Amino acid sequence: MAKKLLAVICAAFGASCVSAETVQYWVSVDNTWSTTTHPGAFPDEAHFSWFGGGVHNSNVSFWEEGIPTTPGMTLMAETGNTNELYQEVLQAVESGEALHGYDVQHWFCPHEITVDSCGNPSFLIRASTDFSLVTLVSMLGPSPDWFVGTSGLELHQDGKWQQELTLDLFPYDGGTRSANAWALYGPKNDPPQPISKITDESGQLVGSKSLGTMTFQLVATGDFDADGELGHADIDALTTQTANETADLLYDLDGDFAVSHNDRNVWVKDLANTWYGDADLNGAFDSSDLIHVFQTSEYEDQLRENSTWRSGDWNGDFEFDSGDLVVAFQDRGYAQGPRTAVAVPEPTFYRFACAVAIAYFSRRILKSKTNA
Repeated sequence: MAKKLLAVICAAFGASCVSAETVQYWVSVDNTWSTTTHPGAFPDEAHFSWFGGGVHNSNVSFWEEGIPTTPGMTLMAETGNTNELYQEVLQAVESGEALHGYDVQHWFCPHEITVDSCGNPSFLIRASTDFSLVTLVSMLGPSPDWFVGTSGLELHQDGKWQQELTLDLFPYDGGTRSANAWALYGPKNDPPQPISKITDESGQLVGSKSLGTMTFQLVATGDFDADGELGHADIDALTTQTANETADLLYDLDGDFAVSHNDRNVWVKDLANTWYGDADLNGAFDSSDLIHVFQTSEYEDQLRENSTWRSGDWNGDFEFDSGDLVVAFQDRGYAQGPRTAVAVPEPTFYRFACAVAIAYFSRRILKSKTNA
């Protein structure tokens, strides 16, 4: 409720309400746990389980060494399930103490383990100058209540964002179970003990050595696949999210706490600095883009595939039709070159584009009737 109220206030008062700088980080988890690094301490199907947590401010903490676990942290440490921890973060979002919650539901596996539960070891998070602390945790599987992760890691220091930050993942004991075996559960501690870092002296089977690393790499906003550029995969991913009722707010580029077509406007105009209709994303919308999409959409029509930005889906409905041309020409970028060098378009360019479009769609309609 607090976040929604903030959105209404910002909408009422305009840009002056927005003060926090928002950035994206590519998080890469490298699970180095192995028979070599941990001889005799590497169980069957060893893995880090789901990763959960969030980005928040200093008014809230989700776990600390020396403090007993919350219900969400208890469930995570004992079973690997991060759903309840995610809900605790969402409560902090509602109270204005957190920006986003994360619940990455697959295993993060060592190189020696290849099972279906293992997934992509990397994912994106968003932070802002108002919410620059990150907490992410994962259970060691299988174990009674051991886990790895970070608590309140600061990404913004001395007035600037960390470009890249890597930390070792040392094991912690959740303090809720007293078993010392490669298995879930075991006797409960009553009362629960506080979270503690596992040491050689504490005697847990996993030992005290680092089990891997977690790296945070600053990437450009809108670069959703973190390949170093704003490209077709990014705008297509954003378009897909606009059709998702439970869209990931990582794609909320305009800060209104929803993912909509206005976020596509932000990506196209403010981040990529280009025009609707720029199919090849070279910064200009011209006849080469039209020729390309007519050829590509003809091929996709044969394959019965949905259109993408590259093949003319500029209005975000996953099809290339006259509606996309309307959106592109209403943006008034045709034949104007790069967005930073705007000139008045010649009417002949519009006549050319319209003639080609009419011919193309007339042909498609005729073909559709013939195949009916």
